[in-house]
Amino acid sequence: MPNETESQSVLCYLTDWQERPSEGPKSKTDTLRFRFGISVSPNQWMLTEFRDALALHRTYASNFSDLTPTFKTIAGIRAFDGIKKVQEALEAVAKINPNLKPLPTKDDIELALDFANQVDSFYQTDFAIHDNVRERYFGAGGEEDDE
Repeated sequence: MPNETESQSVLCYLTDWQERPSEGPKSKTDTLRFRFGISVSPNQWMLTEFRDALALHRTYASNFSDLTPTFKTIAGIRAFDGIKKVQEALEAVAKINPNLKPLPTKDDIELALDFANQVDSFYQTDFAIHDNVRERYFGAGGEEDDE
C-alpha cells in the first residue's frame, strides 16, 4: 500500500520492489531500489517509477486506454496484468464490482486495451471526458501543475 504521503496521489503499485545496478560514474557499485505504480495529478494519470523517497513520472495520459501500452515497455509487466491491478484498485476505492470481462482476442495488447476501455468507461476515469476524476477517487486536493 502507498505510504501516507503517497496515498494522496497513488492509486496502486504495478510491481514489487526490484533492484538494478545504479547508473553513473560515481555509483557503479551501488544498487537502485525501484517499483512502478499508477499515480494521479489534478488532470492526468501517470505511470510512475518510485525510488525510495523519489517519484519519477515516466508517462502521462488522460485515460488508462492510452497509458496501458506503456506498462510493458516501461514497467516491464504484461499490459493486461497492469490494467487488471488498476481495475482492482479502482474497485476497492469505489466499492463497486462491475464484473468487467475483456473480449477474447488473439493479441495480448488488444485484450489489455479492450479491458482498459471498459475500465475508463465504467469508472469514468478519462480526464478528457469526465469532470472531477481525481476528486472522485482521492477526495479534494491536489494542485494544478505550473509547467
